[in-house]
Amino acid sequence: MFDYIPDRKHPTLTKIIRKHLQIAGSIISDTMTSYVRPRSEQSRIDQYGYYHFYINITQHNIHEKYSFIYINNVRRNFLELKRHI
Repeated sequence: MFDYIPDRKHPTLTKIIRKHLQIAGSIISDTMTSYVRPRSEQSRIDQYGYYHFYINITQHNIHEKYSFIYINNVRRNFLELKRHI
């Protein structure tokens, strides 16, 4: 699912995620602080029971362990969504 959300704060995002995604679903994101704790680089979303894969886009474009998680694919889908809004 892709959606444009102007308020990207953690409480807002987790409310939307919990509404639209079943527990044990997968989430792919960057390391924005709403999703990942900055100093420890630990997920803030996995505590709700989701599989959270994230990429620090300042260092990598592909997930270090899971090569199918490629940030340009995510960006491409997001840009396509923005064109339809």
